[in-house]
Parts: sequence; structure tokens; C-alpha cells
Amino acid sequence: STAREDSEARKEREKRERQEASIRKREKEVKEALSNTMMERDKERESHLRSDAESTYHSLLVDLIKDDSLSWKEGKKILRKDNRWESVGEILPRSEREKLFLAHIDNLVKKTKDILYKFFNDCESVTFSSKWKEVKRKLQEDSRLEKLLSNERKCENEFNCWADEMESKAKDNFMDLLKEKSFLLQKAKRQSSQEDTFLDDVLNTLKEDKRYSALDSIHPQRLLLLEEYLDRLSD
Repeated sequence: STAREDSEARKEREKRERQEASIRKREKEVKEALSNTMMERDKERESHLRSDAESTYHSLLVDLIKDDSLSWKEGKKILRKDNRWESVGEILPRSEREKLFLAHIDNLVKKTKDILYKFFNDCESVTFSSKWKEVKRKLQEDSRLEKLLSNERKCENEFNCWADEMESKAKDNFMDLLKEKSFLLQKAKRQSSQEDTFLDDVLNTLKEDKRYSALDSIHPQRLLLLEEYLDRLSD
């Protein structure tokens, strides 16, 4: 009887211990779930704050930084005058603000370049052999573009880069023309007995093509390219 009572008491105790262990396990799971939920909420809140700060800072840059020649040091002096600078500073570290500032400057540089290149490409009177003074005058005639000349050296540098690209492209196109006409050139080379008449024959086969006339402004270089190509042709 006593042994049976002890056995039942033991079973009851073990049952109670299992229940208590189950409760403790469940409490632990609930705490972990709550902790994870809080962490997720904190992450979401932090993400929203950061996103809002980046958006505010972007607006600040667009509103105040319009000169793509500004350094970070110069830009900070301008940005600090706006109270948005302090508010974003609580969320975005200085290194991040500098990174976004430089990205904004790069975007301004690209935008200016795209505008100028479009103008150079669209204006028929502007070619790679144009003088900067002529191009500048054309820019001044367009009220939408005149403000870009506040940094004239930059505009001139962009024109020089564009002109170099266009000249290189025109020369490549001319070489393509020579390759296309290689059969006629070889024939003219074989049939010509004198150098002068030979060149005349060759030029007559090329002059009607725009890829030839595109190099009119640098005809000595065009002639040199032609002579070098002819020298390489097999008899």
C-alpha cells in the first residue's frame, strides 16, 4: 500500500515536472518570439528612418547644390545653412553624407555633359574642327544653355573631348570606306602609270561618299591616311 502510494506520488511529481518544463519551454519560446518581433520592428523602424533621411538629404542636395565643381568641403558650408542638414545628420553618418554628395556631383557632371553633347550633335554648324569661340557664340544664342557658360573652362573641355571623339570616329569611318573600296583601289593602282593620275583616279571613286567629305577640314591628314592605306595594298 505504501509502495503503491509512493509510486503514485512519484508519477504525479514526474507529471507535474513535465508540465512545468513544458510551461518553461513555452515561456522561453514566447519570449524569443517577442524578442525577434521587437528586433524586426526595430530594424523596420531603422530602415524607414534611414530611407526618410536619404530622401530628405537627396532633396537638400537637389535644392542647394547645383554647381558640379564644388568640393565636399565647399558643399558642407552651403548645406549647413539648412536645418535639414542637422536632422539627417542624426541618422546618416558623415561618411555616408559625403558619399551621397559626391554621387550627386557625378550626376550633375553627367547631366551637363549629356546636355552639351546633345547640343554639339544636333547643331549642324558645330563640327570637330570648329573653334571654341564659334561654339561658345552658338551656346550664348540659346537661353537654355547660356547658364552653362558660367563655367566656361568646363564647357570648353567637354567640347574638346567631344571633338576628339568625333574626329576619331570620322577617321574610323573613312578607313571603313577605304576597305569597302579596296577592290577598286587595287584596280586603279594597277592601271595608273603616273602617281598624280593614280591619285586622281582614286579620289574620284571616294569623293562622293560622306565619309570622305567628313574629313574636308583636315584634308592633309585624310590624304596621309589614304596614301598609307594604298601603300599597304598588295599589287
